[in-house]
Amino acid sequence: MAYVRDRAIILKTTPFREEDAWIVAYGHTQGKMEAIARGVRRLSAKHVGHLQPFAEVELMIAKGAEYDKVAVARMVHPRPAIRQSLSAMGTLGASVSLIERLTKPGVADDRIFSLCRQLADALVACGTEFTVSRARLLHAGFALQCLDALGFAPELDRLPEVSGEAVRVLTFLRERSFPEVLRLTLDRSVLLQATEAIERHALAAALEKEPPGSRSLLGLLS
Repeated sequence: MAYVRDRAIILKTTPFREEDAWIVAYGHTQGKMEAIARGVRRLSAKHVGHLQPFAEVELMIAKGAEYDKVAVARMVHPRPAIRQSLSAMGTLGASVSLIERLTKPGVADDRIFSLCRQLADALVACGTEFTVSRARLLHAGFALQCLDALGFAPELDRLPEVSGEAVRVLTFLRERSFPEVLRLTLDRSVLLQATEAIERHALAAALEKEPPGSRSLLGLLS
């Protein structure tokens, strides 16, 4: 049986059958990985607590004919504070959905791994002060930088129904670190205009065999 090892961020853990779970993770060298964690929902399971969302783990996957299985998971960085904030969990869910839709298993991009790690650290740093406005800004910044990394970069000045001020905000989100994004203070109308524009285009970005490179997301829709 073949095995792969990687440092990975756990994106999602979904109940599967009575005692198992379906794990989606993003690895530094393997990219997106999907596998079954056998018996992980039993209290006595060896992997209990090691496969929580956005935990960073040393992961070994056993390759299978029908589906892969988690052989070893060792916690490196648990980040339990994320699960104590509804806004943080909402941001996590939206960001995980984006990564799942725009990436394919086995195609690695260290920029995506790095962005996932930076997002997790930013969520932990916010603690209980993570507001809905901050959640929208952080997710928009994460989505925009992921789209750029994967070759689905939008041309900001061509986005429909977006003012010049909102374009300047999006440029800031594209270029700055997540801690800087979280310090940004905006008028609510500009905040909504900028973040909704990126959310719309992130949803519209198609999963293609070859990324569109420098083409605008608008070109994908034409």
